[in-house]
Amino acid sequence: MTIFASRHGYPDKVMWIMSSVFRYTNFGIVSWIHDDFFVVNGKENREKSLDGLRDNLKRVFVKKKRQCLVLFPEGGFLRNRKQISHKFAQKNGLPLLEYCTLPRTGALEVIMEILRPPGAQNQEQVKIRLSQKEQSGIKYSPTLNKVVDVTIAYPDGKPLGIIDTLSAWRPPCTTHVHYKIFDIEQVPRDPKELRHWMYNLYIEKDKLLEEFYEKGAFPRTGAGLEGSGTEVGKPRELVHNPVRFIGLHLFFIASTYLFWTLFPEVYSYVPDTN
Repeated sequence: MTIFASRHGYPDKVMWIMSSVFRYTNFGIVSWIHDDFFVVNGKENREKSLDGLRDNLKRVFVKKKRQCLVLFPEGGFLRNRKQISHKFAQKNGLPLLEYCTLPRTGALEVIMEILRPPGAQNQEQVKIRLSQKEQSGIKYSPTLNKVVDVTIAYPDGKPLGIIDTLSAWRPPCTTHVHYKIFDIEQVPRDPKELRHWMYNLYIEKDKLLEEFYEKGAFPRTGAGLEGSGTEVGKPRELVHNPVRFIGLHLFFIASTYLFWTLFPEVYSYVPDTN
C-alpha cells in the first residue's frame, strides 16, 4: 500500500481484496471508503462472499475504471492456515508446502469470469458474450491483460509482525521480492484447470522460498539480469520513523472512532449464514 500510495494518481486505480478482519484495522475505514472488497472467511460464507465480489467488480472496478487488483489467494496467515493446507494436500494427493499454503481460487475464478477478455472464439460466440455482459450492466473492455505472481521473503524467515509494523522499532532489513509475469492468455479458462495451475504455481513458490532460505537469495533468471535491458538497481530504502508512525496511528484511531460513531452499521455487519 505504501509503494502504490507513493505513485501520484495510482492509488485510485488499484482495488484490494482482503480478509474481513482487516476492516477493523487502522486502515480499514480507508479501504472501505476506497471501495476495496472484504472477503468474509468460512465455508458457510463462501458463496455469499463470491457473489459480493462479483457485484463489487461490476459496480466499482469496471465503472470506476480501476486497472489493478491485489489478491491474496492463500486466504490467511501461514501459521493459521498451514495445518488446514496440509490436510487438504493429503486428501487430494498434493505436496505438503512448508513456506506457503495451497491457494483458494474462488475469488480468482470470479475475477477471470468478469474481467478477462474473450479468447479465440467465433463471431457468434463473441456477440453472445458481449450481450450477456451488457445485460448485467458491464460494457465490455479487456481490463486485465497480465497476472503478476509475487513471492516475498524476509531474512532468516522472520516477517515483519503487526507490532513491528505499528511501532516501526524493528531494525532495518532487506525484503526480497520475486516476480513472475504471465500474459492473461497463459492462464487457463476452465475452473478446474485454473485450480491446478494455481496449485502448481504455489508448489513452485514453495521451492523458491526453500532455495532462498538455503542460499539467501532468489535465483536470478528473466528480467533484471545483465544484458536484459531492465537492470535491477540497488535496494530502495523505505524509512520508518517511529515519531511519524505514532502521529499517523493517532490520526487513524481518531478517524476510525469518528466513522464508527457516524456509521455504526458498517462495523456491526453480520453475514447471513442461512
